[in-house]
Amino acid sequence: MCSMALTDKETGSVSYIRCVEYGGSPVIPAVFPMLVVGTMWEKIDSDRTETMAVRIVFVTPSKAESTIFLIDDVEVNLALQKMNFHLPGVQTEEFGRHELRVEYKQSGAHWLTAAILPLYINKAAIPPHLATSQGAMADA
Repeated sequence: MCSMALTDKETGSVSYIRCVEYGGSPVIPAVFPMLVVGTMWEKIDSDRTETMAVRIVFVTPSKAESTIFLIDDVEVNLALQKMNFHLPGVQTEEFGRHELRVEYKQSGAHWLTAAILPLYINKAAIPPHLATSQGAMADA
């Protein structure tokens, strides 16, 4: 998870800028800033294109869940394929351990978890130069 991903057009190399592991806010509710989740997928059957749906589920400390990203019909053409997902800002009503759960499914199957990314939100005083508005989080 990071705040920005840059892809080199010539080489396809990706640079992840300002990785995010936790954040702080002086008040609740607070808004997560926009995030980028970088992923790498491995194709099982190298002879054919695989199609899947991908979603990212936001899970609060009290286990409330909401889908914050969903894309259908993702084609995986390469043996290893990078996908970066740009997520919108998300509001939280709780301090503590949150999760971004990356899930996928193929042709009518059930959703399967590919990764769980923890994100801790702590009560914290935000230095004035990092605060954009009351209730907005600054990444640490």
